Amino acid sequence: TNHRQMNTYCIIMMLIFYLQTKKLPLLPSVQDLQKGIPRVNYGPWNLGYPREIVFQSMNRESIRQLLTAFFKYYATFEYDKYLISPYVGRRVTVDEMKQQKVRELQPYYRAEQQQFPQFNYGTLLHIQDPFELNMNVGGVLNSAQHFEQFKLSFKTAHEVCLATIQEPFAKVLEEVFTKTKKFSKPPKNVPRPKNGTTNNNATGNGGETPSPAEDNGKHWRICRLLPIEYELFMVRQILLVRNTDKDAIITERQIK
Repeated sequence: TNHRQMNTYCIIMMLIFYLQTKKLPLLPSVQDLQKGIPRVNYGPWNLGYPREIVFQSMNRESIRQLLTAFFKYYATFEYDKYLISPYVGRRVTVDEMKQQKVRELQPYYRAEQQQFPQFNYGTLLHIQDPFELNMNVGGVLNSAQHFEQFKLSFKTAHEVCLATIQEPFAKVLEEVFTKTKKFSKPPKNVPRPKNGTTNNNATGNGGETPSPAEDNGKHWRICRLLPIEYELFMVRQILLVRNTDKDAIITERQIK
């Protein structure tokens, strides 16, 4: 994706977290997955994970129900309050993490005491990497306007799912990607005439304030997947930044 926009890695982390926090979870936390298996150390972090996941869920919701609820979950999510952490796998607040009150995050608190880079709290979105626990991968979204578009997209997708509840599932997926809305900044306050009447020509629509969401009925943003060669090149460059001899931890600044 372009600079200052959401990427697919963050969306996947959000999806995993949503499935972990259902009333009947469909996925375990990463911390639970790492129990009873050998550690794979990278600095203070454990990169190990089991080859086979043994987890039985009692959830019997359909894919369609899960998708609709996924859009609703993040359309109403309190991003400034809660941490999205697949490692923890449950809802905790950002303040609880700051105050070292999250029992699952003891590895992060120990790394913090060892002077490793801290988690970046100064972002619009707080998504914790499931392995390098001091990485806020949600920091990629640092534009207020793109953040509003991000929330509007979830809200619109949820509305589409509800409106097409009687349609075939293929139709739902099609309309989720075609019936989109584009966020636009509200117009600046237009000064009123001295006589107190409304200037109907000021906004060009009879005095009504345009809605911040404009439904243009088209693909306002086209998804362009990068060639696999470019993806592999980026992975190689990131790996080169890592100095495994010194157990250095890659930072957001190094990635940039």
